Amino acid sequence: MNIKGLSFSALALAYGLAMPAQAATQNIVTGNDFAPYADEKLPNGGFATDLVREVLNKIGTETNIRFLPWKRGYELTTSGEALATFPYVKNPDREAVMLFSEPLYIDISRIFSLKANPVPFTGEESLKGKTICNPTGYVMYPMIKAGVEAKTLRLQEPGDMQTCVKFLELGRADFIISSLPVMRPISDNLGLTEKLTWAEKPFRESPSFLLVGKNTSGGAEFLKKFNDGLTAYRDSPAYGDLVKKHGLDGAVK
Repeated sequence: MNIKGLSFSALALAYGLAMPAQAATQNIVTGNDFAPYADEKLPNGGFATDLVREVLNKIGTETNIRFLPWKRGYELTTSGEALATFPYVKNPDREAVMLFSEPLYIDISRIFSLKANPVPFTGEESLKGKTICNPTGYVMYPMIKAGVEAKTLRLQEPGDMQTCVKFLELGRADFIISSLPVMRPISDNLGLTEKLTWAEKPFRESPSFLLVGKNTSGGAEFLKKFNDGLTAYRDSPAYGDLVKKHGLDGAVK
């Protein structure tokens, strides 16, 4: 596959990723601009990065955690040129090509809208005729995908969540699906926190996972070892301490 004239091999070398036989023992990828979970500018790379690193240390696996554009990291993982990527929620397209870890954490997704134009979510019917903003590469939940395909929902798909929040203010979208920990830093940075509201009824509880490509050599064995370490870590007091360290007490499970 080529991206802008560069082969995956060239991309892998350009970003310091080894080729398939070596990458599966060395490289796990995540991305930026997903506070408070993943961003190389955050302390320890964000909560999800810190959690994955702690589990890797616990199971004694030596890997490099690299920050790449989300789409590129996902494609490198699918092809086996990177061992794993995180954090992602499940959808059918991902389940077709990826193996999923046990849940890293669970956060609560809600409907966000403008106070001046609130969307009081009560179920699928309450969203009909609305425009959702869902950034490229973000999960599209089955209810939303069905509405877009049936043309009972309109879709805006910019490159990032910051643009989606701006689209709310500009009237180009009616609602976003996200979680409080993700939305707070974005809306604060844009100076729009006081203009936003969220539906009292949660849209869904969303587990996030570490993903391994189904065709990655040794991937299933690594994932079993990772899951054993993750379960032990989440059952220990250290997990609660990590949640508090990142200011997420009460916001994630």
